Amino acid sequence: MRKLAFCDRRGVIEFADCLDNVPLGVMVFADGDDELMQKVRVRARHAYDGETLLVPGIPEADSEEEALVAFRQWHRWAFPDQGMFLHVDGKAGL
Repeated sequence: MRKLAFCDRRGVIEFADCLDNVPLGVMVFADGDDELMQKVRVRARHAYDGETLLVPGIPEADSEEEALVAFRQWHRWAFPDQGMFLHVDGKAGL
């Protein structure tokens, strides 16, 4: 089954099974099959609660620009085969 991985401005990573289920204001950064969730878990930073996945650098970013730089650096390293990402327009920025 197809999966989409996305993150919000806080750097929190979540998953959806179709674009209709992706909230506004997030960045979709990878798509794939059921193995995508495991790939993301291995490459993401894990929050203190042991469950929340984070894009490294975004939670610490002081501006939208810094958050986007952190996101791009991580995305190039973590998903070099996923050349594009999609911003789902909405109030939250990234």
